[in-house]
Amino acid sequence: MAGAQQEAGLLVACLRPGDLDRGRRGALTVYRVGDSVTALGDIGPIGDQSRDPTIAVHGARAVIGWRDAGVFVARARGVELDGDTLGEATWLSTEQNLASAPGLLFEEGRLIYAWTESWFHEGSPSGQLLVRREGQPPRPSLAVHDIDVYTFLTADAQGPMVAVRDMRPRGARHRSFVGRLDEDLRLEESAIESPGRADGADARPMLVPCGGHTFSVATRRSSREVTMVTLRRLDAALEPVEGEQQIYEYHARFTQAVGVCVQDRVLVLVGERQTEIQPRPRLRTYELVCGAGRAHERTPSR
Repeated sequence: MAGAQQEAGLLVACLRPGDLDRGRRGALTVYRVGDSVTALGDIGPIGDQSRDPTIAVHGARAVIGWRDAGVFVARARGVELDGDTLGEATWLSTEQNLASAPGLLFEEGRLIYAWTESWFHEGSPSGQLLVRREGQPPRPSLAVHDIDVYTFLTADAQGPMVAVRDMRPRGARHRSFVGRLDEDLRLEESAIESPGRADGADARPMLVPCGGHTFSVATRRSSREVTMVTLRRLDAALEPVEGEQQIYEYHARFTQAVGVCVQDRVLVLVGERQTEIQPRPRLRTYELVCGAGRAHERTPSR
């Protein structure tokens, strides 16, 4: 699920993967949430391994992207919302490669897409991060080393930034990486930073520009049974300015974290997975407050 605020109300994209065994075709449905909830349309069928919807909004324009995937195929798709009507969905990636869901960003009114396409070369995964500015062909931006690379786009006053989950160097464990795209939408390997580990295929790293800094938000697997949230404050060069902070609990399964900047403060929404220790999973919101002279308890009271 993904959401974004528009003048006419909150847009929500809900993705339900297909399930052939149960006769479910699967679909991406878009809703507008205001005084009431209105379904604006759906797109389907979609594959049983489809995921990662995302929305970018600029004025009256809204574009939705997602990864449409089955057992042997994974492609990046996108669709634009025309008022209250979904347009025709387009394929962004090539048919022969395995693609990630696209990251979406409006820059001065022009849409930028970023996704990865991967394949096996001599038994090892290889691929490219592709970035496309609206009206132009896609450009290879960075070599990647995994079959399923997650991609996230955002921007601050200095321009567009990207966060990816990859395995660098080749064969290493998953990590999150961040970098700035240049004017040609390319990303030099020497320009990427790794603010922290993002172990596991379910990590969804993101960047949150807020209050003169950029915050890296990702999940981190410390063991098979424990998943925490890792936070890092970055400077303008996307280099860490302090140590990694964590949202952690005994036997926590915090499998997803989303950050948003509200009045120069970062709010982090953490999703929890059901376990024997936590039979009723919860959604939690944390407020990050940074500044000199603030006292923090080592173990906050409940």
